[in-house]
Amino acid sequence: MDAQPEVDPLVRADLADQQALAAARRGAEEAPALLTAVRDTYRALGRAERAALAELRLASVAAQSGAAPAEIRERLRAAVRAAEGLDAAEPLRARRIALAELSAIRVESYLRSVEAAGSDDHLHDHHDPDQEHGHGELAAELTAFIAAYADTAADLVAEAEEMLGRVALAQGDPERAVPLLAASAERAVSAGRPWQAVDPLVLRAGVLMSLDRLEEAEEAARSGLEHAAELTDAEAQGVVRLTLADILLRRDAAAQTAEHALAGAHWFDQAGLTADGGAQARLLLARAYAQDGRAAEAAEVLQSALPDLLEHGDQQAVFVREFLGDLLRRLNEPGRRRSSTCWRRKRPRAGRTSARTRASLSRPPTPWPTRGSPRRRSPPTSGPWSCVV
Repeated sequence: MDAQPEVDPLVRADLADQQALAAARRGAEEAPALLTAVRDTYRALGRAERAALAELRLASVAAQSGAAPAEIRERLRAAVRAAEGLDAAEPLRARRIALAELSAIRVESYLRSVEAAGSDDHLHDHHDPDQEHGHGELAAELTAFIAAYADTAADLVAEAEEMLGRVALAQGDPERAVPLLAASAERAVSAGRPWQAVDPLVLRAGVLMSLDRLEEAEEAARSGLEHAAELTDAEAQGVVRLTLADILLRRDAAAQTAEHALAGAHWFDQAGLTADGGAQARLLLARAYAQDGRAAEAAEVLQSALPDLLEHGDQQAVFVREFLGDLLRRLNEPGRRRSSTCWRRKRPRAGRTSARTRASLSRPPTPWPTRGSPRRRSPPTSGPWSCVV
């Protein structure tokens, strides 16, 4: 019998790397040990650039697992040192350094916010100067990063511009956020990563809508939908359609609203978010039908989503009940209006709401690499995670 060919050590290391990443995505306890072994293997094989990436992933896993801030910061320093220690002739050296620095900026900002939230003084201070200082510090760091890497790491700079736009929103300056988000999307497309442009475009559309600049908002949302063609994440597909449908409804485009709301509901269902984004999409669908004079269809859609919609806060519950009552009055069916109040008791509470869908704006950063792929993931919607590629 012929001997089996020996597996290339680098191929074996890459397979171990993928296994470690899968464990990290699951939040498995063994993830740090697996990543440490991968890092050491790459070092032994002389692949320092891959070892530096593994070092950064170890920092991300530490942050994801809720490790002590001191441990996370030490991991980040180790990741930055590993990137800076690469040979000057290494083609990936500049990118590894940029990635480590951006991750450090993101995680450090997260740690500062966590530490601030842990203070009793901060919990009771609604106008927190320390928080404003933290936003200013983060903005300065991101601005410096953008200036330093604009010509060498366009996709990472696009991510930094999006973050800077979010900081502007947190500071109450939507007008400043709008061009930053536009720049982020344009840079992502120029870098050959159109799928990365979707989140800043959807966020920009939402900001423009809040500023009552509906034509520009629709343009941004449609551009986001166009670039979303390369996404396979069902929730992302749902969010962009939900945003566009909301804008179109405000522009009295009932037929188009219904089209995109129906498609959005489908995608949220595919993502297992029927009670969350799916319910919101169906509410928009019902409103579009009502705007188009199709009261019977609107009432049918609204009643199908009513149990879930009633779990989205008192304000929405009041609106939905009044909306349904108005529809039933149009149909001259007052008896059905009374019966709708019993639905809440007949259905268990909906599942946990997705923060990303709830805002229809959030970008869920992640520490896992795409290796240039447009596939989107669904990791935690808050925290320090950044895209390590």
